[in-house]
Parts: sequence; C-alpha cells; structure tokens
Amino acid sequence: MAEKRAHLGLRLVVGLLVGLAVLAISAHSSWRGYSSSIVRYPQYGTSRDIAEIQKAIDAYQREKNSLPDTLTGLAPVGEGDWRMNETGAAVDGWWRPFHYWTDGTRYRIISYGRDGKPGGVGLDRDISSDNLRPKDTAPTFKQFFTDPRARRMLVVCAMSGLIGFILGFRSVTFSISMRRGFLTTLIRLFITIAATSILAIMISAAHVPSGH
Repeated sequence: MAEKRAHLGLRLVVGLLVGLAVLAISAHSSWRGYSSSIVRYPQYGTSRDIAEIQKAIDAYQREKNSLPDTLTGLAPVGEGDWRMNETGAAVDGWWRPFHYWTDGTRYRIISYGRDGKPGGVGLDRDISSDNLRPKDTAPTFKQFFTDPRARRMLVVCAMSGLIGFILGFRSVTFSISMRRGFLTTLIRLFITIAATSILAIMISAAHVPSGH
C-alpha cells in the first residue's frame, strides 16, 4: 500500500512538472508571436506619423521662419500624410490627439501610447519626436495575458499543459517508480515535452491576432 501511494505521488509530481514545462514553453512562444502581430501596428503607425509631421513642421519653419502653434492645419510634405480625426487634429495609432509643445524655438510631439497616460512600458510606452522607436515597446507578458485577442492562444497553452500533465502522469510505470528503467523514463518525458510543446506552438501560431 505504501509503495502504491509513493508511486501515485511520483506520477503526480512528474505529471505536474511536465505539464508546467509544456505550459511555460508554449506560453513563451505564444507571447513572442503575439509581440510581432498586429497589436504593434498602432505603435508603428504612430512613429511613422510623427516622422511625417516633423517633415511638415520643418517645411513650415523654413517658409515662415517660425514654428506652428498647433498641428491643426499643417500641410503634409509631398505624398506624406498622417491620421486625423473628424476635427482635423493629428492623432496617434490609438486615435488620440498628439500632444504638441513648443516654446518658439523647439518643439515636441508626444503620444502617450495605448493607455493614453504618461510613462508606461510595452504597448503603453510613450513615443515622441525625441524618441521615435523606444526599445521597450514590445508587449509585456501581463499585457499579453490580459488582452482578449490573445485568449485563444492562452486556451491552447492551458490545454497543452493539461495534455502534458496527463502524458507525464501516464509515462511513469510502477516498475520505473521502483527505480528500474530510469533512463527510459527521462527519454520518454523529454519526447513528451518536446512533442506537446511543438504541437501547442503550431496551434497557437494559428491564433495570433491578424486583424481578420
């Protein structure tokens, strides 16, 4: 009886370890896929629009010998353009008006990111004319975890972790728990983790937000 309880305990521990390993691998891969998906488009568009507005401001300054007081009514240079709302105000990738500051000799254009608040990291990182491409704009794991668009990816990760637990639990036989065939068990567990993780990564990739 004691041996059976020990055997069951070992199977549970191994199952949990395998399940957690598969969950961690698939979640990390899904997060990386999410970070390169359309969730970054507003950031890319914001950087591009600020660069276009800067060209327009420079052209205005050369012509008027002064800086514009506002971005409204500013004429694009060449084929350049940027987002504008119904009032004609220049807006960022989240359709919030840019914050424009000038003291007559210098200027600054700022977008406060997805949350619309100063500071922040990941998708909430500020983007400005001083720093068009900040380094820490990739979504954080918390932003990935709380984004409804990533829900299907998270479900796949959870299911893969559950499958990993079941396979890990079943891979430990009584003879192995009695310290026979230890190497065989390790190989079997490695294959289980690798195969389940690869399958989860492939399925998660099909659920990366694409805008369709």
